[in-house]
Amino acid sequence: MGFPDALVGEVIGARGMGMMVGFLTAGFMSRIDPRISMSIGFSLLALAGVWMLTFDLNVTMTILIANSLIQGLAVGIIWVPLSVVAFDTLAPKDRAEASSVFHLLRNIGSSFFISLSIAEIVRTTGANYSRMTEMITPYSHGLSLPGMTGAWSFEHRAGIGEGGE
Repeated sequence: MGFPDALVGEVIGARGMGMMVGFLTAGFMSRIDPRISMSIGFSLLALAGVWMLTFDLNVTMTILIANSLIQGLAVGIIWVPLSVVAFDTLAPKDRAEASSVFHLLRNIGSSFFISLSIAEIVRTTGANYSRMTEMITPYSHGLSLPGMTGAWSFEHRAGIGEGGE
């Protein structure tokens, strides 16, 4: 779509700003039952997810940033009461150590998930590329029919979908 790579940072930064506001909001919500604030946070996260289902290739940066803000706000609202409930039964002297082990395990789990996701993307990209190159070659009969290919051609970059010549 021609967006510069720096815009990814703006979308992620918007999520970080939303988290910061969410953490501050969670501090004010500490006076109510943690289940209520977690329910509000999960509802916001579900709302952002359902909204994200409607995205297509024509999504604007304003919509992406707004959705990212809502996601960050939701995670910020969820995280504080979740931590309080998780460590409520521990003695106060053990909470710092339990929290550090909890976050260590969460980060290790995230690292495994990210590694597996990237490996799957690389694997499926290679498999799909090999399937496409098996069927589409300059010698394919279908590519010689003008009605079948439309504007596609191997003659120039625009014909193979890379933009201008």
